[in-house]
Amino acid sequence: MAAPFPIKAPPAAVSVAAGRSWLVLTLLVATFWLLRGPILYRQMPAQDEDYFAVPGYTILHEGIPRIPYLPGRDRTSAFYQADQQLFALPPLYFYWQAVVYAVLGPSTASARCASALAGSASILLVYLLGRSWLQEERAAVWGAGMYAFSRALYFPCLSARPDALCGMWGLAALWTAAHWRETGRRSWLTASGACLGLGLLTHPFAVVYVLQVGVWSVSRRSSLGGRLLNGSTLAGMALLVCSLWLPLIAMNPEQFWIQFSNNVLTKSGPGLFSRIIAPFTSFQTQAPLFLEHVGWFQAVLLLGGVVAAVSGIVSFRESWRAPVLTLALGGIYLHVVCQGEHPTKGYWVYTLAPLYLWSGATLFRWGQGGCWPMSLDRWGVAVALAAAVIALSPGAGLRTVAAHLQHWHDMPYNAPRFTQELLRITPAAGRQVVDPAYVFDFYRAGRNTLLACTLPFYFDVSGEQYDLLVAGPLSIRDGVPAALEGVFQQAVGDPQDLFACYAEIYTAPPQRRPAAEMPP
Repeated sequence: MAAPFPIKAPPAAVSVAAGRSWLVLTLLVATFWLLRGPILYRQMPAQDEDYFAVPGYTILHEGIPRIPYLPGRDRTSAFYQADQQLFALPPLYFYWQAVVYAVLGPSTASARCASALAGSASILLVYLLGRSWLQEERAAVWGAGMYAFSRALYFPCLSARPDALCGMWGLAALWTAAHWRETGRRSWLTASGACLGLGLLTHPFAVVYVLQVGVWSVSRRSSLGGRLLNGSTLAGMALLVCSLWLPLIAMNPEQFWIQFSNNVLTKSGPGLFSRIIAPFTSFQTQAPLFLEHVGWFQAVLLLGGVVAAVSGIVSFRESWRAPVLTLALGGIYLHVVCQGEHPTKGYWVYTLAPLYLWSGATLFRWGQGGCWPMSLDRWGVAVALAAAVIALSPGAGLRTVAAHLQHWHDMPYNAPRFTQELLRITPAAGRQVVDPAYVFDFYRAGRNTLLACTLPFYFDVSGEQYDLLVAGPLSIRDGVPAALEGVFQQAVGDPQDLFACYAEIYTAPPQRRPAAEMPP
């Protein structure tokens, strides 16, 4: 099939097109923040943010990541002694989080900003990858736009988790490796190795793009010695950067091994090699998680992008087609087998980026490639844009944005204000068990806090003595008030409103209070 886009253009035209592209990208990122920013700040913290928002705060004040309100002592837990030091995941996201806290102040919203900033950088990286791979700059812009408003990016950027930052390092590793492939300059390969190491310092999922770029580096046409040099350069730089974790590990190697193995190695199922050879169970686990994460509309959109890329409708630059197809489709396979039975969904933020790029390029060609009747041809771009909006709108958080705009001044729709109200109406003294949605703010307010969790793999508070329980949707769902025999005092908010905050306050019965406060 003939390429529908010109490969070369006059320098002046290229300069103008690039200027327009960057303007559109700036508008895309600004719109991304306009839509996500209010929710990022106002939405109630969700599951896992109680674990991953506080380590940046302890780094800011003490230099090491830990979860002070999670004093786990079960050696089968992912957070064994996490109140002393956190090893369940590599620490780079938490140090990046601490930098953001130093600028914006510590809060769940600031932790989410750390993720959203990484997501914004990922949008630009998808565009830059599109410029390297595709035959039309505007197609790269379309791909970046599709990615910017995708469900794959939406959730990681609104969560105090390392998903978005880990995905960003993977895209950066691909982009720098692409420059090395085009220029042959070893400095770009070294930079790619550094990005791989930073990814490994963020989350073990980075092994997916380590394997991708590693195979890519040794498959480039060269002598055997040249291939070995390429691989060793990449691996050496990645290991050097990743070794920055070693000083923290050396402080307590046993604690590291218990947390890391429980949280990462045992949650994925059988060994990685066996999953690579027999991936069926992994695909059975990951397929429904994928559909739940991106939704049916975007799943069909992504499938269309794959078909377009494989069939030649998406036009790649000369020599890029086979490597990129192998890289992206192989990445999906590696994603599934590396995750295994692990239920985490946010790391599709990396793996699906090329597919959104292809989908955007397909829609661009659809609008520009003269595939319409003469009477509709000039409306092609508008129709293609409408198709993108229709595909991306379901599950894009628009109902959440609308609900918050409608209730902008209502306290339950503003999580920081709601938590301040909880702090105001509860006594400051005593040992307090607090829901995951509010525990970080209670800890920062100086309260003696424990996490309201009864899941032994994380932490089981049911045997602890306490004075006050502040329960929210997550701890109520998990039966924490019943496990602690809490005596109901009052409720704040509407439990039926899915978009607003809600809490129930309980006091401890006499037999559950700390010994010093129990009657003689």
